[in-house]
Amino acid sequence: MRIRGFRMAAELLAEHVREHRSDQDALIFPFLYNWRQHIELVLKLLIVEAEALHDIEGQTPSGHNLDSLWRRCRRALEPT
Repeated sequence: MRIRGFRMAAELLAEHVREHRSDQDALIFPFLYNWRQHIELVLKLLIVEAEALHDIEGQTPSGHNLDSLWRRCRRALEPT
C-alpha cells in the first residue's frame, strides 16, 4: 500500500496541475519526491523478490541511492 500511495500522490498532484493550470511551481518538488519514493520502494521490493526467487541470501535493501538499488536489482534479475 505504501508503494501505491506514493504513486497515487504523484498522479493526484499532476492531475491537479493539469486541471487547474496552477500551482506547478509549488507542487513540482512534492510531485518529484513522490515519484522518486515510489521508484525506490519498487526497486527494493523487486530486489527482495528476485533474490528470493534465485535463493540469494542477502541483507534487506536499505539506503536511498537509486543507482545502487538499480544495480543490485539488475544483478538479481539477470538469468543465472
